[in-house]
Amino acid sequence: MKIAILALAVASLPVAAAAQEPHPQVRIFSDDPMTLLLRLGEPSGVETTQNFNEAHASPGTGSAQATTVTKQYREWEPVCGVPCGRRLSLDFPYRIGGDGIVSSGTFMLPLEDNVEIHVRTGSSTWRGLGWAAIGLGIPLVLAGLSAFVVAPANGHSPSDQQFWNTAGGVTFGVGVVLEALGISGVVLNRTTVDLR
Repeated sequence: MKIAILALAVASLPVAAAAQEPHPQVRIFSDDPMTLLLRLGEPSGVETTQNFNEAHASPGTGSAQATTVTKQYREWEPVCGVPCGRRLSLDFPYRIGGDGIVSSGTFMLPLEDNVEIHVRTGSSTWRGLGWAAIGLGIPLVLAGLSAFVVAPANGHSPSDQQFWNTAGGVTFGVGVVLEALGISGVVLNRTTVDLR
C-alpha cells in the first residue's frame, strides 16, 4: 500500500511542475531603441474620503450618515528596454511606451516559453501635432462655410460677394487640408504590437 501511494506521488510530480505558471523569456524588436516594456504595478497609493449625507441620516437624530470611499492607484512601471531578454510574469498587464513614444494598448503575455514582441512605434510629437491640426482645422472649415452663407444673406454687391466666396473658399480649403493632415498624423502615429 505504501509503495502504491509513493508511486502515485512520484507520478504526480511532473503534473504539479507543469501546473506551475512559467515565466516566458521576452525579447523586444522595435524600430525605436528607446522602446520600453511597461507593467501595471501593484496598488501603491490609497486615498480614503468620507462623504456626509444628511438625506440618509437616522430618523430623529439629525446627524448625517458617513460613507467612506477608498481608491487605490496603480502606475505603469518600466520592466525592460530593447532587447529585454528577461523572464517575466504572466500575472500583469503590459504595454509599450517610452520617451516620445505613443503608448500601445494593454496586452497580456501568452503562455509560451519564448515570446517575441515586435513593435512599430508612433511618435507622440507627431500625434500631438496631428491633434493640434485637427483643432485648428475645425474652426477654419466652419468659418469658410459661414463665409459662403454670409455673402448672399447680407445682400452684398457682386464684388463683395466674390470677396466673401473667395475668402470662404480659401479658409474652407485650408481647414480641410489641416483636418486631413491632422487625421493622418493621429492615425499613422500609433504604436502597434505583434506578439509572436
